[in-house]
Amino acid sequence: MVDAGGESWPSSHEFFGDMMIVRLDEEVSETRGRLRPPNSSRTPTSDFLSDRGVLGELRTRDLNPIGARSGDEIVLDDIPDDISSTRVMVRESGRSILCDPTRAYFSTKLQSERLETLALAKELRSLLGRPLRVCDPFCGVGPALATLLGEPDLVGDVLASDLNPDAVEMLLDNLRRWDRREYRPTISNLKAPRGQDSRAGGCAELQQTPPPGVGTCFWSTCHTDHRDPALSRAPARQDGTEHG
Repeated sequence: MVDAGGESWPSSHEFFGDMMIVRLDEEVSETRGRLRPPNSSRTPTSDFLSDRGVLGELRTRDLNPIGARSGDEIVLDDIPDDISSTRVMVRESGRSILCDPTRAYFSTKLQSERLETLALAKELRSLLGRPLRVCDPFCGVGPALATLLGEPDLVGDVLASDLNPDAVEMLLDNLRRWDRREYRPTISNLKAPRGQDSRAGGCAELQQTPPPGVGTCFWSTCHTDHRDPALSRAPARQDGTEHG
């Protein structure tokens, strides 16, 4: 079986909270049921999943359970949903980030880029002599915001948005835990001219770039001043833009 798969067998894996994810090419995906997850205390994962790539414009991931840990046992067949959930907490920059890669884009491999953004933001704050206004138009569940908001007196105003309502839902959950206050999800229609670029660039000193393959967003949440609960706003919806 190994010889038949050749170089199609996974050569790397990704830890995602308490999940271990491996990418399986089509050539070996049919043998998924014969794979065995590691059964070792050095690999304290709850779930072992195969990754068949990203799906659609929202770039969610197509994950399938191979095995799940239940106590000291590894369940390989008829895995119950309650022990194979893909909704997990990822620890990054001192904060726990709620995410579900099957519902919203998130990459643990981009942590180094987020730390680089933090370093540049601190330099910019030193030049301006005050907290920054930040725009993250492709925020997902908020990993970049977790890094920036974790730095004292770095961020004043924040505009965060994403085209995926599931990502916004988890973002608001994360903000509630980080800030220890409520963010009430409401929706309103805001018309934007077709093909117009982000209008937030003129009011933000620091603006995040989108992940690969992601275009203009239409779901947004505006966190006006994260230091003052009285100045927060809830999600808004923008129509009329085209997602590339």
